[in-house]
Amino acid sequence: MKAEKGLLLGDESMDTTHGEYLALQQTLLNGETDFLSGFEALVAHTKEHFAQEERWMEEGSFSGRSEHKEEHRKILGEMEGFLNKARNGRLPFARAFVREYLPEKIAHHIRNIDSELAAWRRHQQ
Repeated sequence: MKAEKGLLLGDESMDTTHGEYLALQQTLLNGETDFLSGFEALVAHTKEHFAQEERWMEEGSFSGRSEHKEEHRKILGEMEGFLNKARNGRLPFARAFVREYLPEKIAHHIRNIDSELAAWRRHQQ
């Protein structure tokens, strides 16, 4: 799945990864998978996605890396916290997080944080 138009950054690698994330998120939101296993897959994808971005930032000495990495830490911390709630039988809280908070949080991250990294990567090439 490609990232939706408003979330495309003009960086093929980032757009592909974001599209994969959005497809996993949509599958989860649509109830097309077991919630717990779908949420685990979403968190695992996000960890790798963020790790790749952080490798790019470190390799190229991206000046905004501290703030970007801090945002990653916050998002993953929230995701892992709600995943633990789901694992402990508190599914309504985790479902609400995934449905009502996470989509906009990730869209905001892509538009406002990742866009800066994508622009920097284009300039580096």
